[in-house]
Amino acid sequence: MGYHGDPTAPVDHVLVLAGEVRAGGLLVKAAWRSDSDRPGDDPLWSPALEAALLVGLDAFRQSDAVPPALAKSLTRPPGFDRKQRTMKKVAAVPPGPRRLPRLAVRYTFYAAYFAALGYVMYRYIEDDWVWICLVPVFISVLFVLPAFLLFARFEARRLFSAEPRKRAACAGAPDRPARCVVVGGGATGCLDSPSVRKHAADLEAAGFAHAGDWVRAPTDEPGAVRRVFRAPDGATYLSLVCRSRGVWPVAVEVQVQTFFPDGWRVESSNAPADGFWWGRTTAAHVFRVLPDVAGPLELFAAHAAEVARAAATANQTPAPHERFEQFIGRQEAIHEEERRQWALHPYSWSDHLRWYVDRPRKEYRR
Repeated sequence: MGYHGDPTAPVDHVLVLAGEVRAGGLLVKAAWRSDSDRPGDDPLWSPALEAALLVGLDAFRQSDAVPPALAKSLTRPPGFDRKQRTMKKVAAVPPGPRRLPRLAVRYTFYAAYFAALGYVMYRYIEDDWVWICLVPVFISVLFVLPAFLLFARFEARRLFSAEPRKRAACAGAPDRPARCVVVGGGATGCLDSPSVRKHAADLEAAGFAHAGDWVRAPTDEPGAVRRVFRAPDGATYLSLVCRSRGVWPVAVEVQVQTFFPDGWRVESSNAPADGFWWGRTTAAHVFRVLPDVAGPLELFAAHAAEVARAAATANQTPAPHERFEQFIGRQEAIHEEERRQWALHPYSWSDHLRWYVDRPRKEYRR
């Protein structure tokens, strides 16, 4: 995107298509602009444009020509994207740690503005003000009302349209398989990603030993594989959770686990999604979510500090490393516990509101 008839013009955006190749054709599952925060979160991307894109791709397969209407809808005039970005900053509140205070400011401003507007109109009717006094009010409405309508549209989509999808996705959690299968190092291309190789090299240089790789079977996460390392402390396991999701490079999350002899454990993760649903918690363990800690070594250091505190409180020593088959058995037992928790704690509006304001829980302790 950004091509305005001049082949030398700079490219402003890239249209990202996520899908899979079937029978020589591209099956598009999602599409978004490169300046979007994540797929589905770009308020400038409309379902109508996505539908037109899918139709256009089908026509392109037949004739190798992009339909003029689609080309026109994807080609923006000069300055359009700058104006759209400005409007997005004014009207939209992107996800992130500062989303809640920004939302509070927007809601407070619009509530105060419309309350003041209603009061002015009331005084105009009651006190017979001269109509010229309302000119500044009308001018302000021309600027504030469009921004408010866009803000209301974006937030309603995130609050109400996303809730049924997330509830439906979480409703199937109790039915997800609990069986874990060990895979060979070359069983999946997911582990060949540069990010996975980089993290693995850093861990091995720090004294971690590769224990093995495993997946769930039948998989509930297409393209997901977990590469497990034994930490040099003799007790902790660090897993690189690789999710390809049909795109490259793969997404890598880090999970760290330490087990104690009586069955409870301390667990840490940097996956933000783990902080939005109480059903993720199981009994008899501490689960910490640290989404701001990106690197595996940094997460291991934070996890080790929590393990030291927990061990001192319980007056216990963590259980030493086991054979990889025993570790896999622990993962199956953990997932079985989680399935029961998911059945007892389905996705609720409380969970959804926490996701809406982007305030994940930092710790589960029960």
